[in-house]
Amino acid sequence: MYKIDLFQNQQIMKRFLLLQFIVILAFIVLSYKWSMAAITLQEQNFITNIFIGVIGFIVVVLCHEGIKTMLLKMMSVKSRQYQVKNGVLLTFLPHYYFNRMTFTTVMIMPIALVGMLLFIVFINLPYTSIIFTFAIYMGYSLLSLYLVFIALRDKKAQYFEMTEAGLVVYRKKPSE
Repeated sequence: MYKIDLFQNQQIMKRFLLLQFIVILAFIVLSYKWSMAAITLQEQNFITNIFIGVIGFIVVVLCHEGIKTMLLKMMSVKSRQYQVKNGVLLTFLPHYYFNRMTFTTVMIMPIALVGMLLFIVFINLPYTSIIFTFAIYMGYSLLSLYLVFIALRDKKAQYFEMTEAGLVVYRKKPSE
């Protein structure tokens, strides 16, 4: 058993925030480039892009956490808990042990569904502010993707518990 907590170590947190910023910038550039090749963009000024991008991001994060809450509700009747830690909204289910596939599904499915939703919105409303919303959301989703990467990288890790202290990884299912 070991615990993964990114929020305790300030050096790791600074590096992770820098990585999120780099991912956001990369997604802005790449999404803008790809969309220019495929469709005609409705250009907006920079301030409008930032403002609508941040408002859209808040809506998208609420959708993301809502999807995750529904998935957790389908798995267990135990109460879910919410916490804002270092600017990140965390949804977790203490004392519930996910197997590898279930944990991966709970972490990846909201990203995939919200990403498809943003893609559909962007096809119908090709505004540059939606690119900003998507890019900021991809930076936000990096935490979930990182936890899934760690979970799948360790072949001996079989069960996972999401707690307020972080992700607890077990090699065998603990007794409840």
